[in-house]
Amino acid sequence: ESDLRLVRWAAKVSPYLYGWCAVDVLFLATATACTELNLTVQWIVQAKAGAICNWAQQAVGEPCVHISGSLGAGAIFAGIFAVTSAFLFLLTLTAWHPGPQSMSNNRVAGIADNG
Repeated sequence: ESDLRLVRWAAKVSPYLYGWCAVDVLFLATATACTELNLTVQWIVQAKAGAICNWAQQAVGEPCVHISGSLGAGAIFAGIFAVTSAFLFLLTLTAWHPGPQSMSNNRVAGIADNG
């Protein structure tokens, strides 16, 4: 039990926040998709219709296909939430002082009898 009120509060609400631990993965996947999706699409288009796309690009002077993504407000909030969740996790982890668990003699005897 910590003396800091913030740590005690974080320890109480943290089980409800840990269910959202995948938000950091979601945020990073979204950011990566926004920056790398055009490269993937260009690779597929060149493999399937490279000659037609090259002809169209030379005739018009523009790329055959171009995809650009942007991170909206929701993604920014997901990133902030992911950082906050990680901070709360680390804060409550050091407040609990996890240590090795040992079995009591009664529990060990019960396991031996059933084994």
